[in-house]
Order: sequence, then structure tokens, then C-alpha cells
Amino acid sequence: MGSRRLSICRDFSLPFGGANLIGFELVTAADGRWREDQRLARYTALPTMVMQPLGVNREGDMDRRRSADQILKVYNTVAQKRSGAPRKRPCVWSLPIVGAVLFMAILLAAGVAAGASQFRECRVAIDIGHSLRDPGAISARGVPEYRFNRHMARLLLARLQQDPMFRGSFLVNETGEAVPLASRPAVAAARGANVFLSIHHDSVYPEQLSKWVYQGRLMDVCDLFSGHSIFFSAKNGNPEASLQLAKSIGNAMRRAGLRPTLHHAGRGNKVLVDRQLGIYAFDNLAVLKNADMPAVLFECGVIKNSQEEVKLCDPGHQQRLVEALYTALKEYWAGKSRNF
Repeated sequence: MGSRRLSICRDFSLPFGGANLIGFELVTAADGRWREDQRLARYTALPTMVMQPLGVNREGDMDRRRSADQILKVYNTVAQKRSGAPRKRPCVWSLPIVGAVLFMAILLAAGVAAGASQFRECRVAIDIGHSLRDPGAISARGVPEYRFNRHMARLLLARLQQDPMFRGSFLVNETGEAVPLASRPAVAAARGANVFLSIHHDSVYPEQLSKWVYQGRLMDVCDLFSGHSIFFSAKNGNPEASLQLAKSIGNAMRRAGLRPTLHHAGRGNKVLVDRQLGIYAFDNLAVLKNADMPAVLFECGVIKNSQEEVKLCDPGHQQRLVEALYTALKEYWAGKSRNF
């Protein structure tokens, strides 16, 4: 009946940044026995022969508790089952597969060791904008900005810490003390931060305000502007990286279907540098220009807008913002890590 070739693994990238295992093939008797046993058949095709025993998913993430010994055990089990099958010609693949398995085990061990040294953690300092004494803007319904900022910062920290890459991330000024803006980057640097991200919620300018009555109180409101905005400082210790981080955030927001506000364009020292992404240069903003690491201030939305305030309190919308920020930080750090 002749023989057939069964691809086991072709160009399998070790997930810890090690070498690539260039593929090899098994020559098996064409007697159909591989297909009769479904329990075995699932180990015969790319990528499950290698990925399934190790717990590697499609993104290449590995359960590190698995070991090379477990790969060997799977291969040995398959080899035992296969050796018991009736064949019309002598089995010629036993020695090649043993050699290939040993080669894979060596590469895997090398990849794990190399990955341990190459893995770079990113510590994000999430600055909670304003403080209890200086709460920032007051929303259309009378809620201080600081409450919005603290809640979003906590959500973002929880999301980041689900990823081992960001496990060292932390909050700046969670207790709401009156920490000077210029001192906050120093607090972040002292704790080894690689990135500084200040979380805020936006307001409008006095002449843009109107009045409305909410729960019997006359409140300031402006429903003309909505959306996020992103600020960086060209006087920052790393302005190029800060702008790149701002672009990563802007692109992630755009992919998430979120649009920026442009109402800061030409106001004061704010210079709109990217209309599509809502990025502004705000060179003298103390919390950004005093940072040596890449630093960005992110305005989540306009809380003076009565409709957007409701949206910003919605858990679904909050999660959308958080996921976009997480994605942006991950993409930014992955690109930066390639240059280390």
C-alpha cells in the first residue's frame, strides 16, 4: 500500500523567544491505523502534536508548569501505540523520531532559559488625576472628577495585572492626598516605572457652559463636545517615546470605535498635533514634562456633557476604554522591547 508522510510540526516557534524548530515528517505505513483511533489522531496534525500537550494556545502563550518530559511522554505513548499496529514493511521511523524529540526537548529547554532572561516586564505608573482636596472638574450631575479618575485607574490596574508583563504596575496617589503634579513622576520613578499614564476626565471652557436643572439644583452643563483626548509634552525626558505611546493609545481607541474631542485645539498652550487620534502637545503640563520616562495624560471623556457622563458611568463603556488602553500599552511595549 506504500507509505505516506505525516507532518508533525513545521516552523514551530518556541513561545519563550528561543529558536525555531524547523519541521520534520514521519513516514508511516498507509494502513489507516492512525485514523482509526481518534484519541491518537488528535496528536497527528499541526499544531496539536506539540501545542496541546504543552498547553500552548494559538497566541503562543504557554503554561510554564508543563515540561519537556511531558512532550516525551506523549511521543512515547504515540510511538508505543503505533508500534503495535500491523504493518507490511519494517518500521523505519523509530530512531528519527527519538532524535527529533530529543532535539525538540533541547531547543525547548534553551528557549525557556533564553526567554527567562529576555522577558521584560513593564511597570505602568497609573496616576489618579487630582486629589480629594482638589477634585478637578465637576460633572454635569455634580460628581467630582477625582471619583471618576480613581475608579477608572483601579479598573485599568486590575486589567493590567492580569497580564504577567504588567504585574508590577501600580497606582500613584490612590489615597487622594494633595501630591504636587511635579512630584508625581518622581514617585513613579522611585518605584521603577517604565511608563507614566495619568488618568483624567475632561471639562470644557467657561464660555462653552450653559445651565440645566438636575435633582432641583442648577448645574453647569455642555452637551456640545464629547470624546477622549490625549496629551504629551515635548519637554518630557523622552518626548519621542511619549508621542509614540500617545499614538498607540489613539490608534487603539480608534479601533475600538471611540472618537476624540477637538475642543482643546488652539486653546492656551495646547497644540493639536493629530486630529484623527486626538493627540495634543501640552509642553508645560507639569505632570508630563517632569517625567523622565514616557508619559501621557489621557482624558477619558467629557463629564460636563450630561449624556457622556452617563456613558462614562456605564460598566460596558468603562471596560471598552480599559481594554483599549491595555491593548495600546501592550502594543507599545512590545514594539519598544524589540529595540532593546
